[in-house]
Amino acid sequence: MKEILSIILFSVTILSFSNTNKTFQKSGLNILVFTRTETYRHHSISDGLKSIREISDEQLWEMTATEDPSFFNTTYLEKVDVIVFLNTSGNILNKEEKKDFENFIRNGGGFVGIHAASDTEYNWPFYQDLIGAQFKNHPEVQKARLIVHKNTRHPATNFLENEWITTDEWYYFKEPLKEHCNVLLELDESTIKRKITTGKPHPISWFHEKFVGRTFYTGLGHTKVQYANPFFKEHLKNAILWAGKQYDIQISNTWNNLLDKDLTKWNSFIGVPHTSVTLPFEFPKKDDVKKGKPLGLNNDPLQVFSVIEDKKGVFVLKISGEIYGGLTTKNMYQNYHFKCEFKWGDKKWEPRLDAKRDTGILFHATGKHGAFWNVWMRSLECQVQEKDFGDFFPLSGTIADIPVKDSTHKEGHIYDANGKEITSAYIEKYRGGRIRRSKNMENAHGEWNTLEIYTVDDKAVFIVNDELVSALKNTRYQESNNLEIPLHGGRIQIQSEGAEGYYRAIQIRGIDVFPKEILKITGW
Repeated sequence: MKEILSIILFSVTILSFSNTNKTFQKSGLNILVFTRTETYRHHSISDGLKSIREISDEQLWEMTATEDPSFFNTTYLEKVDVIVFLNTSGNILNKEEKKDFENFIRNGGGFVGIHAASDTEYNWPFYQDLIGAQFKNHPEVQKARLIVHKNTRHPATNFLENEWITTDEWYYFKEPLKEHCNVLLELDESTIKRKITTGKPHPISWFHEKFVGRTFYTGLGHTKVQYANPFFKEHLKNAILWAGKQYDIQISNTWNNLLDKDLTKWNSFIGVPHTSVTLPFEFPKKDDVKKGKPLGLNNDPLQVFSVIEDKKGVFVLKISGEIYGGLTTKNMYQNYHFKCEFKWGDKKWEPRLDAKRDTGILFHATGKHGAFWNVWMRSLECQVQEKDFGDFFPLSGTIADIPVKDSTHKEGHIYDANGKEITSAYIEKYRGGRIRRSKNMENAHGEWNTLEIYTVDDKAVFIVNDELVSALKNTRYQESNNLEIPLHGGRIQIQSEGAEGYYRAIQIRGIDVFPKEILKITGW
C-alpha cells in the first residue's frame, strides 16, 4: 500500500511540476482550413497551408487543416471561429455537411475563400450567394495591376497603396458579382496580356455580411510564390482576423469602455522574470530580461496586471511592474481616439531600480508576442515615462516620419510641428530613433494624467493633459527583406516595465478624420 501511495504521490508531483513550467497560451481564434478538391488540384495548396500555419503560429491561433468533410458537423463547428476554403474545387460537401456549414455561417461564423474557392459547389444556391461569384476562365499567369478600393478601409487592404502590382492567375467569373458584396480589389484589365476584355469593373477580392457571419473572398492565391509574398500574407491574416471578429473596419463613434473587473477585453503576455523575482513555481530567470524564456500568454502568476476598485467603485487597472509584460487588446483597431487616465505608484523593480519609472502605451501592435525584448509586439510607442510623457519610440522595425527641431539633447530629437521632417526608426538607413515630446506636460507624482492617442490611416498624434506633444505620419514597418509595409492599425498594449502604475477610464471610439484643432496644429 505504501509503495502504491508513493507512486501516486510521485506522479502527482511530476504532473504539478510540469504544469507550472509550461507557457500557458490561449488561442485568439480557432480556424479550420479545408483543402478538399474534386476537380482541378492546385500545386500551391501545400504552400498555402505552410503560409497560413506561419500566420497561425504568429497569432497563436488554433489551426486544423483537413480534406475530411466529416469535420463539417455541428459539434465540431461549435469550436470553430473561421472556416477557410483554400483552393477547394468541385462538389466537396454532402447534404448534411452543407446544412451544418450553412448553420455555422448563419450563426455568425466567419468564412474566408481563397482563389479556387470560387471554383467550388456550382449547384448549391447558398454557396453561390456566399462566395459572390464563380469561376469561368483565366488567361495565363502574369503580372497585373490591381486597383485598391481605399474607401472601404477594410483591414485586408488598408495597408496597400492605391494600386497593387503582383503576379497571379487572374480569374474571370461566370456572372456579375452579387450586389451584397463590397469590392476590395479590382483587376485593371488593360494590364492583362491576351485579355478577355469585359468593359466592366472586374472585382478580384470582396467581402460581405449577408448571412450574419463575416465572409471574405480573394481571387489571388494560385502560385506558390504568392504565399511567400508579405503583402499577400498580410492580406490573408487581416482577412481571417476580420472574419473572426477580431478586427473591425470601423468601431462605434461613441465611447467604448475597455476596462472591466475581469479584463475580458485583454490578454496578458508576461516576459522573462528577473532573478530577483520570487515565483510560486520553478521557472528560468535572467539578470538580462531581454533574453531567456518568457512566461508567455495569459500566464501571470504574480498578477502583474490586475483590476481593483477605488473608493467610488471605479475600476482601476493596477500594474505592479514586477515583471516586464504587455496587456494586449484581444481586438485590433484602426481609425480611433484612445483615451485613458494614468498615475504613478511608488514601487520599482529590477532591472530598473535606478531608472525612471516607465510604462508605455503601444499601438498598431502586430505580428507575434515577444518580438521586442521577448515581451512586446512590433508596435509604435507613446511613451509613459517620468518627465517623458508622449515621447515616440518605434519598436521592432516600425517606422514613422516626424517633424523635429535641431537639438543637441543626447536622448534624441524633439518634436516640432514646424520643424524639418525626419524618419524615426531603429534601422541603420534612417536618422531618428526616439523622438522626444515637444514639452513636459506631466502632473506631479501620484496625480492623475490624461493621455490620448488619435490615429487615422497612417497618421497619429499624442496628447498629454490636453496638450498635443507629438505627431507622426507614414506609419509603417520593415519586413526582413527590407520591404516596407504601411501600418494603419493593430492591437493596443499597455506595458509593465519595472514600475508600479495605475490606469483608469480606458476608452476608445472610432473617428473618420482628425478634429480641426489637431489639423491646424499639425498642418495636415
